[in-house]
Amino acid sequence: DARGIDALEAAIAEGEASGLQAEEVEPARQLLVFIVQELAREGIVEAVAARQIEGLRAAIGEGEQAGLGEEDLQQARELLASEERKAAARAGLEQAVAAAAVELLQAAIDEAEAAGIGFAELRPVKEALALAQKR
Repeated sequence: DARGIDALEAAIAEGEASGLQAEEVEPARQLLVFIVQELAREGIVEAVAARQIEGLRAAIGEGEQAGLGEEDLQQARELLASEERKAAARAGLEQAVAAAAVELLQAAIDEAEAAGIGFAELRPVKEALALAQKR
């Protein structure tokens, strides 16, 4: 946790200030990097499970800052891109329903389906499309 990290950082600084050689402090530095990276990995796992855009962005940023490699970040980045596409598609659906224009509704439905939005979410929009087509 943060207190453990803070304590380890303080111990490293104290060791350096007291004249310890770099090789004497290096094991503590390596431990610090390991702990920070493990916490970042845990954050990524939690963010992926939650599938929330802001949480994914934060976890990716923390992972990058901790020095995680692409293999640790890839799944979160891919999921973030997918969730952002779905969010944009949902916004497009709302705009299309508000405009009640056949072309906009059809384009929004096509994009939403391509983004992976399910039938249950699309049903009211498809109904709006059917109504707009009857006009």
